[in-house]
Amino acid sequence: MDSLSLSPADFPAFFAAVNGESVSSSSASKSEYAPFAWQLRLLDHLLEHARWPDQISAPTGSGKSNVVDVHVFASALSAVGAGPRIPRRLGVVVDRRALVDSHAERAERISQDLTDATDGVVKQVADALLALRGGDGEPLVVAQLRGGLSPQSHWLDDPRACEIICATPAMWGSRVLFRGYGASRFARPREAGLMAMDSVMVLDEAHLNRQLLATARRVRQLQERHEADLGVPRLQVVETTATPHSEDDSFTRVGVTGDDIAVNGPDPALAARLLRPKSVVLVPSRDALARVAPARYISQIADEAAGLRLRVPGAVGCIVNRVDTAVRVTEELNKRGLKVACWVGRMRPMDLKALRAEHPELWNSRDRPKLDVLVATQTVEVGVDLDLDGLVTELAPGSAIAQRAGRVNRRGALAASEVRVLVPESGALVDYPPYAADELTNGLEWLTRRAEMDLGLAPWALVSDPPPPAQPRRAVEMRAEWADVQRWAATSEQLFAEETLELWLDDDLEEERAEASLILRAKLPNDDIEALALLMATPPEVAEAFPVLLPTLRGVLERVLDDRSRGRHPRAFVWRDDNWELLAPEDVKAVKPGDVVCLDSDHPVTVAGVVVPEEPSMPETLITAWGDPDAVSVLFRDDDPTGLTTALAGLTAEEALQTIREMGFDGWTVRLPRAIGDELLPWVVLVRGSTLRENEEVRQEWTPKPGTVKLTDHSASVAARALQLAEDVGLSMEFVDITKAAGFWHDAGKGHPGFQMVLGNRAGELLAKGRQRSPQQVRRDQSASGLPRGWRHEMRSAVLAYAHLLNDEKERSDLIVRLVGASHGRGRGLSPNPSSALLAEGDTPATAAAAKELFDEGVWEDLVEQTDAEVGAWACAYLEALVRSADCQVSKEGK
Repeated sequence: MDSLSLSPADFPAFFAAVNGESVSSSSASKSEYAPFAWQLRLLDHLLEHARWPDQISAPTGSGKSNVVDVHVFASALSAVGAGPRIPRRLGVVVDRRALVDSHAERAERISQDLTDATDGVVKQVADALLALRGGDGEPLVVAQLRGGLSPQSHWLDDPRACEIICATPAMWGSRVLFRGYGASRFARPREAGLMAMDSVMVLDEAHLNRQLLATARRVRQLQERHEADLGVPRLQVVETTATPHSEDDSFTRVGVTGDDIAVNGPDPALAARLLRPKSVVLVPSRDALARVAPARYISQIADEAAGLRLRVPGAVGCIVNRVDTAVRVTEELNKRGLKVACWVGRMRPMDLKALRAEHPELWNSRDRPKLDVLVATQTVEVGVDLDLDGLVTELAPGSAIAQRAGRVNRRGALAASEVRVLVPESGALVDYPPYAADELTNGLEWLTRRAEMDLGLAPWALVSDPPPPAQPRRAVEMRAEWADVQRWAATSEQLFAEETLELWLDDDLEEERAEASLILRAKLPNDDIEALALLMATPPEVAEAFPVLLPTLRGVLERVLDDRSRGRHPRAFVWRDDNWELLAPEDVKAVKPGDVVCLDSDHPVTVAGVVVPEEPSMPETLITAWGDPDAVSVLFRDDDPTGLTTALAGLTAEEALQTIREMGFDGWTVRLPRAIGDELLPWVVLVRGSTLRENEEVRQEWTPKPGTVKLTDHSASVAARALQLAEDVGLSMEFVDITKAAGFWHDAGKGHPGFQMVLGNRAGELLAKGRQRSPQQVRRDQSASGLPRGWRHEMRSAVLAYAHLLNDEKERSDLIVRLVGASHGRGRGLSPNPSSALLAEGDTPATAAAAKELFDEGVWEDLVEQTDAEVGAWACAYLEALVRSADCQVSKEGK
């Protein structure tokens, strides 16, 4: 692409276009949607230094979320040669699910704008981003990592792509440390490599996550000290804060300055946001911070919200500290005839989607809320692009109050606004979980001072008088060492107990903050074995998952498993490592972060769409799903208007697939019960075909296209794709050659006669992928193969590569062998197979010797440790990810 077709001067026009206005470059500087001066400086810094600053200092409302716009545009400049090579992946990390959703929704909107663009600067940027990945796919890839599930893995598919990854601290941090919560054990190294290489992590409100910030920066230090330079950027770490502080003078900073918002300064719109007064009114209450809010306190909160609504032109917020309080205040305001919405956090994404559909303006401060009152909990404190005309809030630590006030007059449209805080009438404050007494006392003293100031809680005023810092949750920050990294990198090892990553990730080590997920399924078969079969056909998806604190989930499980009344099912199922199992009552305490628990939907477990430990007095009727509501459909024998449970009885998988196509279900595939003993099937699962193709394990043995794939063709195609990926990301030539060689050898082990039988190939040319077959035929072929349980073809591939390269004079042949053997996430530690299991009749003496040396004499383990030491744990994981991506792309294409 001609570098003159896109230049830094085009950024204002691009910014305006993706933020709500289509304008020419010449008029963008005068647009309401023009970038602020600090955002222009951020782009300039990135282009000048080829790396992100260490800190972004900007008060709430300053447009920190526009780091996404900067990343996208700078990546496009890099693609056309008008800017330096910068990291391809931007991780936006914050400790609030609402903000994760908000960032992801906005990034998705930009991605859609790029995809739909037909002309102008947005089209130029889209074309540039497509050029990064060879012209295929989406210009911008967006992914979310939140809650107890790893909902999306498509961001792993193409390491060349410009990406936005929106994540909570635990989900991002666990991945960079090789232990991705909710991820398959064998996907962990791939995720770690892509998180730590060619990536930048922007940690929003970094003062809330000091330990994660320290760990992320330590990762970068360890990379610089211990890892080879692959030619691609190492991890970059950015903290965003309203009050920057650091004793390290080498830190680079970009942010809002006083000159930006001065009279006649460059940013009058930003000045309005930051300088318009937000007066503080302290409202005494005899019941504030009571353990259980009495009815008169609920009425007082409602009085304050209703009264404030009469004095302002638009919607007001009412932010309380507990879900029960929010629900009761909402009910009281509804009784008074006000239009109210309740947003209490920890909601299922599918419920949040419904709320957004009803009130889209709550996620876009350019649109006025069509409500009288929005009742919410802490979920709206950080980063939600919400613009309210006034606020009533319960007392909380000063930093929380400052964030809540940031949702008021966010765009500066009002000359002044008001924040009313309910505080105890008198007496010493006590702990009010999750807040400590000292935090509340210090916050009240600070608010009392701010109430006397003209600007009150105006964001710029808080730069010089910031809220008291949150009470440290731990005395000492944990420091990762290289020995820790080597231990984490052994992802194939089955540990007696999973490592406690919270030491390196969390500021608060109280177990109460750890989370898992809960899903509800309707009409599960009464028989547990049949229920497990249906659950295996419908893996959990993030859309249906309630994020739940571990103590709350354990309380629910103890109640459910002891509940045999009213015909309910006293059972629970847990999803771990891509498998469902029945949860025994004695194992409730063993439920851990990242687990997904499934209950029958007849158990009442929610209040206002949020899971609570005690049984609700008023059971809610909840919509349930079977995974992704847009991709999975379950038909039951007694509720099947399509007639599929009759039409598919007794058919093989191939016959069933043909039948559903003839019945008009093009683009879908079908999953059936394993054992068929009736004329009618008990259930049929329909799945979008694209969903099934995303399953990497399935793609290892069959092709989504008709026919088969020859092993020689597949190996050549993967080698060529690995070469292309390596060159496109800018690997140094040494590692380009290594990646190509690993791609060529990665499936050589599939030529083993036993594996050919697994593929259904009894004679003829060796295959890499077989035809689709019924589950019964697959089991027969596996049984006939003679291969032991857990046999891995890539271990034999490593043997063949080692035998071939043993006497090769080329450097790094050990790294090639390592990449081949670990290409599917296995082999990172002890080998699952002895040499005898990997050999076949007719193997050469060199092959037998290589197998014995690698897997009987311990050379494989030494080789993995050696390459980690010489090349680096994250660097090796990144190279593995390149080889794996090449294989997945080729397999998905049916090659």
